[in-house]
Amino acid sequence: MPESLESFAELNAIRMRLEGIESKQEMLVRAQAPQILSAIWALVDKDHLLGQVFLAANGNRTQQEIVDYLRSSGVSASQPTVSRKLDRLMSEMGLIELGVRKPSGATYRKSSLDRILHLTPKVEKRLGKVDRGVEGRLEEAQ
Repeated sequence: MPESLESFAELNAIRMRLEGIESKQEMLVRAQAPQILSAIWALVDKDHLLGQVFLAANGNRTQQEIVDYLRSSGVSASQPTVSRKLDRLMSEMGLIELGVRKPSGATYRKSSLDRILHLTPKVEKRLGKVDRGVEGRLEEAQ
């Protein structure tokens, strides 16, 4: 019994440290938001598919389901291309992460950066503006 109380106390201490780290991370991300968004827009403006794959990663879709979703939306994207975009969004940009594993494969979800920076509506707006031919910086999207 004492071991389980000790284990509980240790887990609680770990949880508290983790929450502290997460709140500090959120504060730092918010402070650097203009620079972070500028870097994201530079990549998304050059590669609209990157933004579309980001939006399709809803936490429920596997890589193949993202490909199928994009195709059903009229976006031409092969599985290898989507795989490269997912890798870039995860490894280079930190915008998505692996979710739960399903029999058909791992799902992809947006990282905490989406919540902190409110990225989903901003990317939707940015892609909508870009698709209609609006060029230049979109200050209202930032």
